[in-house]
Amino acid sequence: MDYQRSSSELKEDMADDKKGKDKSSKKKKKNGATSESKHESEYKKGFRPVLWLTPDFPLQTEELLPLLDILANKVKATFILRARVLKLYRQALRVAHRAPTNVRGELRQTIRQENEKNQNCDDKQKIRFLISEGLERVKTLDEMLNMQGH
Repeated sequence: MDYQRSSSELKEDMADDKKGKDKSSKKKKKNGATSESKHESEYKKGFRPVLWLTPDFPLQTEELLPLLDILANKVKATFILRARVLKLYRQALRVAHRAPTNVRGELRQTIRQENEKNQNCDDKQKIRFLISEGLERVKTLDEMLNMQGH
């Protein structure tokens, strides 16, 4: 097996590491790279921005930067929506905690069910609508509890 090495090879690797040399790169030069290692190195190369900006890359830097900005804004918007949903969920649970003990458990269960029912929604417009609807419902529940003195 390729992964098993003798103790003498391990000792040589340790000695080379102390000297700052890379034994694995020497082996690749001697034995030639396998198809798996080529695939892995190509995969790793894809994550280096320096290589994206080589002359072989189909987009110029001026064309790439606006695309990266658009992508960053979309990711940011998604995280902001997620944070708003979590804030609403916590707020609803806090208000539910003020409810009388005989209905508190049922109220928590309803809040959780509503959240789980819509957790796979990908439409940002619908998510915004659900957040505003949820805020209205929490506000109404809060006002009802205030009127009852809870």
